[in-house]
Amino acid sequence: MKTDSVKILILPSWYLPDGGGFFKDHAEALNHDRFKVDVLVNRVLGITRQSVAQIIKSRRITESKEGPLNVMRSGYLRWPRMDRLNVNGWVAKYMKLYEHYVASNGTPDIIIAHSSIWAGIVAAQIKEENNVPFILVEHRSRFAKDVEAAQKMIREWYFPFIRKTLILADKIVTVSAALDNKLISISPGIRNKIVTLPNLININFFTLPEKKRDTDPFIIISFGILEYVKGFDILIEAFSKFVKKHEGEFFLRIGGRGHKLNLLKKLSRKFDIEERVSLHGYVPREEVAREMQMANLFILPSRFEAFGVVLIEAMSTGCPVISTHSGGPSYIVKENSGLLVEPESVDQLVEAMDKIYLNYHNYKPEIIREDVVKNYSKDVIRDKYHNLILEVIDETSFSSK
Repeated sequence: MKTDSVKILILPSWYLPDGGGFFKDHAEALNHDRFKVDVLVNRVLGITRQSVAQIIKSRRITESKEGPLNVMRSGYLRWPRMDRLNVNGWVAKYMKLYEHYVASNGTPDIIIAHSSIWAGIVAAQIKEENNVPFILVEHRSRFAKDVEAAQKMIREWYFPFIRKTLILADKIVTVSAALDNKLISISPGIRNKIVTLPNLININFFTLPEKKRDTDPFIIISFGILEYVKGFDILIEAFSKFVKKHEGEFFLRIGGRGHKLNLLKKLSRKFDIEERVSLHGYVPREEVAREMQMANLFILPSRFEAFGVVLIEAMSTGCPVISTHSGGPSYIVKENSGLLVEPESVDQLVEAMDKIYLNYHNYKPEIIREDVVKNYSKDVIRDKYHNLILEVIDETSFSSK
């Protein structure tokens, strides 16, 4: 077994400032003791969203210290309506970034690629050309439910790329067992390589509020990208029915950016709850934690969901939750922390909101948080990853002898 320091290179499919804050949390957690973590970020740049000067600057390779992590960055200019070209171009640019990294930092002992679409392809190519082992961590919600909307998000020409990545990966980590069946259907021989390890959070950041939550007004919150998959249209309709059934002040606060913003505003007006619904756009991480500490109920109404980090963040603050049988949430939400309903069922969601509101005293913040500390805290998940990393390195070293 390797006894000196272990050099881990993280390849995220997306990263800050374009989302992916949990990739940063994950990398910082692994960067502990004798495990040293670096991150390569190949940002996708929209040709119409930035100035020429910004594009030129972003495409250059830079290296800097971001907190405890050494992060090397470059950018790829995406061309409209040319998806296959963009995938190949992005992978090629990522490979150049990797070569630049190795020239100045040396070859890593192992690579962790977050998602087969598309960082996994880069890791697979590096393994083919340089024999560096890699762990694929799959996060994509489109693998969680075998429904039409999810199927449409995996185009036919994706499959050879995904299959190659799955076959070449030394281990495949799924953030919930909901992803396993779809991945196995793509490449049946990978079954024995799959390990389920949930996402982690910093329980010292998402903490119980200093004061007991006030229930007047009763505040319901949700965070996520404002897209079809997250089901915020269902939430707004359910909230409109919920407030008509009860006396008192109720407010719904939704944080996130996405293409469905205007639709959600229209729905709020349609159901005559515009004054009760706030759509906040992007919310900084610190504000997310404060909102969760103040809220009485967190709802994630996803149509399909790989995991649901926001659920365990809310639960870590002692906030009860409602989510859907959409994949990952089915493994997270327990009887003492909240309720699960079927995706797209407005009536079931209203009923669940009723139950939690009318029985709010039964949901104990300390008990809700306890489950998160036990199963999703940084130290718990980090140790499991460190053990898996050493296992892969040992197996690779043994097979090469």
